[in-house]
Amino acid sequence: MNFKELKNADEEYKLKIKYDDLWFGFEYDAEILGEAPPFYNPLDQTMCHPEHSSISLTEINAIEDKIYFPNERHLELGRSLIFQFIEELYPMLVDEVDNIFSKKGAYGRFKDFLVTKSIGDQWHKYKNYYTALSLIEWANDQGLEVTELDRIHL
Repeated sequence: MNFKELKNADEEYKLKIKYDDLWFGFEYDAEILGEAPPFYNPLDQTMCHPEHSSISLTEINAIEDKIYFPNERHLELGRSLIFQFIEELYPMLVDEVDNIFSKKGAYGRFKDFLVTKSIGDQWHKYKNYYTALSLIEWANDQGLEVTELDRIHL
C-alpha cells in the first residue's frame, strides 16, 4: 500500500502523527536557520530532521511521500490572527493596532503594545490555541490523524 492509498484508508489504517512531533516540526523554522526543513515520513510514521539525522541526502530524496511541516506563514497565523484576537477580545484597541501595522517594524511594536496593555499572556494563549487548531486541521488535510492530543501546548 502506498501513501495515497493509506491516506484514503479506513480509520483502522489511518496514518498517525503524535502532537508533539507535529508541534516540533512546526516550531523548527529551518528557513531562518538556513537548514533543510524537518519532514514526516507517513509510511513509517517517523519524523526526520535532515540536519540532525544519520539518513543521507540520497535516502531522503528517495522517500516519495514525505510531508514537510508548515510554518506560521503557511497557516496564516500572523497579522490576520492578531487582528482577529484584538477584534474579538479588545475591540476598543483596533485603531491602535491598525496604526501599529501601518508602518514597518509592526511586529516589534505589537510586542511592546502587548506589554504596555498587559495583554501578552492572553495573546499567547489565544495564539497557541489557534496554532494547535490550525496544525490539527493541516494534519487532517494531509491524511494524518493527530494522536496524544493531551500534549497540546496551551
